[in-house]
Amino acid sequence: MAIGNACSSDSAAPAAPITFGIGVSLLDGHPVDEPVELRCDHGGPGAATATEAFSTLAVTVALTPLEAGRNFVLSPANACGSSKRCGFVRIAALDATGGVLAHADTVTTEGVLKLAVEQLPDLTQVKVSLIRGLDQQPLQNPDKTEVNHIVTPTFVVPSDCALPPSGGAGGDSSSSTLGGAGGDSSSSTLGGAGGDSSSPAQAGADGNLAGAAAGGIGGA
Repeated sequence: MAIGNACSSDSAAPAAPITFGIGVSLLDGHPVDEPVELRCDHGGPGAATATEAFSTLAVTVALTPLEAGRNFVLSPANACGSSKRCGFVRIAALDATGGVLAHADTVTTEGVLKLAVEQLPDLTQVKVSLIRGLDQQPLQNPDKTEVNHIVTPTFVVPSDCALPPSGGAGGDSSSSTLGGAGGDSSSSTLGGAGGDSSSPAQAGADGNLAGAAAGGIGGA
């Protein structure tokens, strides 16, 4: 009897679609299911002006899958070329209505949010997303859902992180307003990326950021 090959070649089988995931693993080094005590990094009763009063929140993310050759490569937008599996992580602080209070883009698995003191009572959620460097749009899985995750921790606002008295210490009365408190929160990224973090293509020019990419989640 002639014996034929009953099995098709593995190389002819279509590649399985890759489904990515992202989540928040730590907030300021603590699990997300524990109360998060927000910090008053600078400001409070001793602040000279209201623009000096702000808080930061370090957010650590976890990505899946982690298998070599199947992962999403973290890299500055201008270093991704035409790859659809390359880009960066966007971390956003949200209020109860889903409004964005601040955001930070990073090419590592950690980023730092910078919030004005007046925003701390409104902080309700943290959202993490994967953004494609190709077009700076949210990454979608094969089922067309965006790769993001939202957590709603218990945030504890510090009682000693208050605004300085009207007029500030030795300043004029205009210094007590909060129209730019804490500066541009979108510029807060991990790795010392210069410029506006909302433009990852520009951030790619920073050597520290490019170096951080090498320590990111694998290679394609």
